Amino acid sequence: MGNPRPRPKLLHEKLVAIRKYLNVDQQDLAAWLKLPHAGRVSEYESDVREPNLMVLLAYTVFAKVHMESLVDDQVSVTEFRAELGTVEPRPRAQPKSQPEAPIHQRPVTLLHGTR
Repeated sequence: MGNPRPRPKLLHEKLVAIRKYLNVDQQDLAAWLKLPHAGRVSEYESDVREPNLMVLLAYTVFAKVHMESLVDDQVSVTEFRAELGTVEPRPRAQPKSQPEAPIHQRPVTLLHGTR
């Protein structure tokens, strides 16, 4: 086997920061992300498992952050939290019962500063 592909070392900490910023528990987040069970969120946050690109995209859409800042280890966790705008957690968010379309079928709105 060849060399394993590089993995972001700070990703799991940033995923925890997003969940705390959204002020949801792992079960609610798993429901939002349409994961098979909440244990998957725990595996992502404990760096046991790496989420696929579509799950990462969903995290960035929910948190309204750039994908680059989530996966780039040159962006520290402190800088990432600042990008989230979190000093205090948001009020507890409620998941929508049925999103209008799966995340990969929704139109993409570019965030400020992107092309």
